[in-house]
Order: sequence, then C-alpha cells, then structure tokens
Amino acid sequence: MGSRFMGRLSGGNAAATIRAMAVGLCLLAMPAARGDDYVSQANQLYADIKPNLRSDLVLLPAVAKLQPIPTVLRGVTTPKLMFVGAQGWSEAVAWATGATQQDALKALQSVTRKSDPREPNAFGLPYGTDGIPVDLIRAKAYVELGDPPTLAAAQIMYLPMLDTLAALVNIEVTRLGGEGKVEEAAALCVDWVVFARQMTDRQLFKEAAWGFEQMNEGLERLRDVIYTDFRDKKALTPEAIKQLLVRTDEMRGVLTIDRIKFPKADDLGAEQVVSRVFVPRKGPDERVFGTTLASIGAAGRPLRLFAEAARWQAAANGHKDQVDTSAMLDRVYGDFSSRWRVDFYDRRQMQPYEFGKMSTTDYAVIAATLPDMSSLIELRQRLRVEAVGTRLSLALLGSTYVRKEFPPTVASIRPSWQVELEKDPFNIDSATGKNPMQYFVPIRDTKARFGPKEEPTPHVVNVVAGSGRNFSIPIGEDQFIIYSLGSDTRKDWAERVQNTVKKVEGADYLIWPPMIALERQHLRQNGEIK
Repeated sequence: MGSRFMGRLSGGNAAATIRAMAVGLCLLAMPAARGDDYVSQANQLYADIKPNLRSDLVLLPAVAKLQPIPTVLRGVTTPKLMFVGAQGWSEAVAWATGATQQDALKALQSVTRKSDPREPNAFGLPYGTDGIPVDLIRAKAYVELGDPPTLAAAQIMYLPMLDTLAALVNIEVTRLGGEGKVEEAAALCVDWVVFARQMTDRQLFKEAAWGFEQMNEGLERLRDVIYTDFRDKKALTPEAIKQLLVRTDEMRGVLTIDRIKFPKADDLGAEQVVSRVFVPRKGPDERVFGTTLASIGAAGRPLRLFAEAARWQAAANGHKDQVDTSAMLDRVYGDFSSRWRVDFYDRRQMQPYEFGKMSTTDYAVIAATLPDMSSLIELRQRLRVEAVGTRLSLALLGSTYVRKEFPPTVASIRPSWQVELEKDPFNIDSATGKNPMQYFVPIRDTKARFGPKEEPTPHVVNVVAGSGRNFSIPIGEDQFIIYSLGSDTRKDWAERVQNTVKKVEGADYLIWPPMIALERQHLRQNGEIK
C-alpha cells in the first residue's frame, strides 16, 4: 500500500502530506488506544455472564421489531392508568395483541421465568459496536460510543425500545386482568420486575437508574393488579399468591437488592476523558480539549458541535491540571460509591455530596462526564420500601382469603405467610427487625381516634400523587391500609401520603391501597380519563 500511495505524490508535496498524516494519526491513535482500554475495562465487568444466560441476546432482537406505541397512549393517559373500556382501549389492545408485540412478551418471559436465583439471567450487552450483530446495529438496539469510542459520550440507543416494552407490559397486564386472567397478569408484572432487576446491574448510571425506576413501578403495578381483583372478583387464589411471594422473595427469588453493585462505567468514562484532554501532570491539551469535550456535549446532536467547541475552548483557561482533576474525580466518585455501602440512615448520608461541593469551573471536565449519581441511593431506598410493602400486601391478602376476614394484626401472617416480619426500611429503629410496616382496618382499628359520642367514619387519605394531582379519598372498613412511616420516619396514620424518599414532614408512604389505583379511581370519578 505504501509504495502505491507514494507513487501518486511528488517532491515536497509528498513530504508535507506524510508529515500532516503522521501528526493526525498520532493524535487519533493515542485517544483510540486509550479509549479501547477504558471501554474494554467497562465491558470486562460483564465478562462473567455466560452466553446462555444473556437476556439481551434474546430480548433485543424482539424489542427491535416492536411497532410504535399508539398515539392514544402518548398523551395525558399513561399506559399504567389505562383501564378496560377507556377511550382508545380498542386501539391499545389491537397494538398489544399484534404478532411482534406478543413475540416480545414471550421473549421477556423466557429471560425471567426460567431465571435460577443461583445463576440468574443478566443483560450483558457490551458498549460499542464490537461483537454486536449487524441487525441490532441497523435497528439501533445497542450503545453507540462514537469514534474514537468514548464512554462519556455513550448514546444508549436501546432504552427507548425498552420504554416501549414497558408500555406494552402495562397494556397487556390490564388486558389479561380484564379477561379474568389475574394470575397471568400478576406473573407478567413480576416478569417485568425481574427483568428490571437485571438492568440495575448495568454499569452506566442511566441504565441502572432506569432499572431501579422500572422495578419500583413494576412492584406498584403488581399491587395494583391484585388490589383491582380484590375489589372485584377475587379470582387470585391463595396458592397463586404464595407463588408470587416466592418470586419476589429476597432469599428465594432473584431480586436480591442488597447484591446490586454501584455502577463503574461512568467513572471509567470520566477517567478516559481526563487521560485524553490533559497533558500528563499539566493542564488541558489545547489541541484536543475543546473538540473532545464538544463531541461529548453534542453527542447525537451534530448541529451543536461548533457552539460546544467554542464553549469548551474557553473553559480550558483556568481549569485545574491533570493531577488535581484526577484526584477530584477519585474523591467525587469515591464519595458516591462509599455511601452505597452504608445504611440509608448512616451519618454519612446526611453530609453534602462531594459532587455538589465541587467547583464546576475548576473541574468542568468532571461535571461534563460524571453524572450526579446520588439519586441511585434514593432509588434503592424506595425499592426496599416497595419490595417489603409488596410482600406484606401479598401476605396479608393471602391470609385474608384463607381466614375469610382481615387478620387482626400484622403479626397474624406469621408463620404461614412470612416466617419473620420484615422491617420497615423507613423506620430508623428498624435495626432490631421488630418494626414492620403499619397495618390497620378503617373503623375496626380506628375507633379510639374518635370521641365517645362520635360515630367512626371511613379513613380519609389525602394523596399527593407523583403526577402532581392531589386529592382526598375515603377508605372504608371493607379494605385495609398498609403504609410505611415514610421519609419523616413518623407514624401519622396515612392521613397524608406522598410516596417519596425526599423528607416531607407529616407524610407517610402508602403501600395499600396502591397509589396508582387510587389515582386512577380519582381521575375516572372526575372524568379526567374516560
């Protein structure tokens, strides 16, 4: 190749061209080599996943073929709030029962229902295009890293497809429940939770956060399904409830929340960029600083490239050097990861995050490449509350169906439904394990809250919903209520409920009735969804 190429050049032109190419290749080769090293380290985090246990190899080809979500599901009414007979329901059902959608649901079941707790399925998709089937690249069902491969510029192309799958699961769950197939609907909810659990093991923050959010939504949706049945036909059998308890159990199932590790790929991505844009032990390398950071800021939006380049070129002035930047990166990421290993109420969690204290001017590179990962700690805490609350709901409902009446106390479910009562994760005294979530039946258990001349009335729950819709709803003696102490760690009888990890005085975390079921009921009564 060299002799043929040289034959086309002559004299000074050849020398000048060779020098220009040499400089260009050196500049490109160094980042590429470093990029490959950091990307390899990130992908090595999935190296222990056996090929036959990789859920991505089964699921992504199927979700890549999903038909677009019907327009009716893209408006105010989200898929999880849809109900049988609602406006647009026929279009939603036609979409959900389509061949490609049903194939995707079968793929979901195949990577969740056969999952062995000792060797669970895992989502092992590597970052970049190496080893990715061409069909998935064409369908954009992969993680694009650009050229040279840059973890901090990762475009997680497949996530929108999983969002479509989430919508599909919600519609299918409602459809199955409406047809009286409550056991199948509940099982599909657990399938989704199990798959989302696989996603929490992903090594990029955006992927892991998506997994936590979907686990939380899936557990609430499971309670929604069994609550809807409880208020209607009561078709779910005690035997089916026991199976749901097994699948959602921390020890016998595959949830294993405490085994979820803190993501590492974002840290590797920030290290990768630092290695590229600084002169070793000195300040920013002006040749590559602006263009490299601009390519990250404009990832997927090429029209922003020039504006980003100018901004970053200016940011190079006054930026801390490579030694200080690397030290700060270790400090910031180390703060995130160390908090992951301690209790939610550990004294360290009360301290300001190093990320928030960091100067975004002195350390602009870190601010641009490492996301604020503190939300993962809050998402995990909420997941613990959702998981404990869901299992308690199942156990109390199963006991109710067997007894033909509501259990007198939460302890009544032992040992038939739970060997040991699980502690409320929001109870700061829960280290003893003797502080389960709160349970009561309105009127039956609230008579003491009324005066001697007052007639006990239904319990009014004031709801602050995640959607921003606030409303009040009465709960009668034909139901029971389960709630966590919530973010303020106080027992307030679920008079005001707001399902958040952020501290809100006077608010409890409602488990049963499920918040989503109450919100749907309220919207239907007000005619906001028809």
